[in-house]
Amino acid sequence: MKKKNIKKNLLYLLALIIIWSCSDNSKINYVIPKPYSIRISNELNIYQADSLKNHLKNIISDSLFLINDDDFYTINIGYFNSSLSAGEKAFNYFCDSLIGEYSIYYGDSVKVYDEYRYVPFLGEDFNRPALFKYDLLKKKKRIIWSKWGRKILNLSYPKNFSPAYFYTALTYGRDAGFPYITDVRVYKFNIYDNTIKRLEKIGKGLQVFSEFDSSWYYNVYFNILDSTNTSDLIQIKNTYNAKGVKIESSEKIYNILNDGYPVPRLPLPRLVSPNRKYFLKAEGSDSSISYFLNNYDKNKRDFVFSSELEPGKIEWSRDEDYLMISFKNPANDEDSKLLLIETDGASIIKEFNNSGALNFIVHGDLLIFDSWNLNDSQIIIYNYKKRMPFDTLSVYGGCGLNYIKSEYIGY
Repeated sequence: MKKKNIKKNLLYLLALIIIWSCSDNSKINYVIPKPYSIRISNELNIYQADSLKNHLKNIISDSLFLINDDDFYTINIGYFNSSLSAGEKAFNYFCDSLIGEYSIYYGDSVKVYDEYRYVPFLGEDFNRPALFKYDLLKKKKRIIWSKWGRKILNLSYPKNFSPAYFYTALTYGRDAGFPYITDVRVYKFNIYDNTIKRLEKIGKGLQVFSEFDSSWYYNVYFNILDSTNTSDLIQIKNTYNAKGVKIESSEKIYNILNDGYPVPRLPLPRLVSPNRKYFLKAEGSDSSISYFLNNYDKNKRDFVFSSELEPGKIEWSRDEDYLMISFKNPANDEDSKLLLIETDGASIIKEFNNSGALNFIVHGDLLIFDSWNLNDSQIIIYNYKKRMPFDTLSVYGGCGLNYIKSEYIGY
């Protein structure tokens, strides 16, 4: 009995020694990472894998994982909650020349779609707005969907570009002072496999516009004249969930003489930063408004700038180090600008002056916005962390994030 206990204790001690000897600060693990990770190399032998991991552990802050597949090894980096966050980190490593080609994996064996790498946008194709996708890694664009009689008037999406929706029309314009639009159709775009699904054929009316609500349901508003009372306008609202299923449809009647013409609701400006560290406050009259940045952590208030222009869209970087604000002049669409502000010190570090800059998105460390010059429209990609241009998207006939200048209907 005593010999058995001694043997048992020796085995236990040996196990502890093995565990202790394998644990170090190299951040190299043989544990399978979950849920998402960055895979940078395939089919390495043990010597190549050992050499690469010794190099990476000195320059990469995330944990490294060696994945063994028969006689070969692959290297995965980090463990992330989403494909979007994994893709963003991988892209930053790539831009810093720390890694080469990469893929995003779920667990150790399932390659998944990189939600950060690809950006959808609209561009002209045979004189009609079509759906494109841009590859940030390769700096290349390709057309996804283009059909005769289907002019894409608006493309909408959330942060990770999914679910994405767009609506099309055959013709549009004005007749006797009233707008008109024909053969309106609503589509859902699956960005993961580039498939397009038609959700509904709405038909002919006066005007169409859309929005995402707070629950990320997609709402399409369609205005038509009442056939029995031409002073009344009927607004049809269709709501679609993330799967593209219409979950609600409602109607509202507006008397044009008493209620005026219904226009889209403007989204509320995001005056407070994501973690509530900063608050942007406007003070003054309509002719001159001063903007102040309140820092709750340091209990201080900094003057940022004054402007006579109306604020448009406001976005914050995820780390709250940067603030982006677009401004417009209601009397002159050409007189608009986009400001990039560093919150620590409340200083303007970059100013973009063009009417298209009203329309922008923040994608990781990238500030992506429309640029309108005369009759041309492009998309500018700017790395605000590095404070340098990344790329410019150009399509013959124009392009835009959500709509194209030449095809913009307005409201």
